[in-house]
This record gives sequence, structure tokens and C-alpha cells, in this order.
Amino acid sequence: LAFSIDDGFIECYNTIYPVLNKFNISACFFINPSVIESTNLYRKKFLKERLLTSQDKYFMTWNHIKELKDNKQIIGNHTMNHLALNKLSYEAAFKEIYLGKLFLEKKLNYDCKYFAFPYGNSKYFDENGVKAALNCHDLIFSSGQYEKYFFKSNDRILSRRHAEGNWSKNHIDYFLSKKRNY
Repeated sequence: LAFSIDDGFIECYNTIYPVLNKFNISACFFINPSVIESTNLYRKKFLKERLLTSQDKYFMTWNHIKELKDNKQIIGNHTMNHLALNKLSYEAAFKEIYLGKLFLEKKLNYDCKYFAFPYGNSKYFDENGVKAALNCHDLIFSSGQYEKYFFKSNDRILSRRHAEGNWSKNHIDYFLSKKRNY
């Protein structure tokens, strides 16, 4: 069982990180560098246009992210700007992924090996995005084909199962009971 959290919201630091520490558990936090410590105007635009969520959410700071990394948590790339890669050429997808990786590596002084597709689902990325991600990272995480461990039988693309914190116990039981194919 592996935990991963996308987008770098402040709740990752204030709520999730303390629980992980309490149980001595590590997780991977996938970050979009462009929004970390950005202006308030850019943050609101990013939330509305890229994450399609409430504009009253906030993100971790670079100090928060460094603390996570320095304390057994993994920091992964989620592209520089959380773009749907299916709308980009290979060159543009590669640039979006590579810039996110490069920024994280320079800011945190480490080798960023993991990547998660923005929006997760395979309707938001195509072969250009897959190829670009595989050319930049060791392991890729997707939410597509979650009934299988590997996306399209590629052992470098792991399928994640999405869960929400407000799901009822019955819904979680149903979700976890779904069979997977190896």
C-alpha cells in the first residue's frame, strides 16, 4: 500500500503530514512548482482554471515541501503547470514535465524520480504525454485503468486508486473490494 497526494495543498502539511509522522509512514506528494509561493492572483487563477476547484484553497510553501522531503516523505513532479497533456505536442508535453522536474530538483536539491499525470485519468494524457513522462522519470503514476496495477501493461506506469476523505465506510469497503488484474 502506497499513499500519494496531488497538488500540494496546505492540508498536506497541516493535516496529512502529522498523521503520517504519527504512524511513521511515508507518502509521495506530487507538486506543481509554478503555483508554490506564487502571487495571490496567480493562485486563484490556477485553482479555477487548472484544478477546477474553490479559489479559497492554499498551497504549501517551499519550506513546507523541504521539510517533508527532509523527513522521509517523497516529492514527485505533477508537471510545472498542471496541464492536460493530451492537448500538447510531444515537445510541449516534454517541456511541461521536464521543467517541473528540473525546478523541483534545483529547489529541493534531490533527484525527482516520480511523476503523476495531472487529472490522473487517461482521457487527459496520450502517447505524447506517456513518452515524455517516461523520458523524464523512473516511475509514472496514473489513475487510468485502476483495476490493473500497471497502465497498459507498462511496468513503469502504476495505476493509482483514487479515494476521497469524505467517503463513507461502505463506499470505501466497496472501492477496496474491487478485483485487480496482475
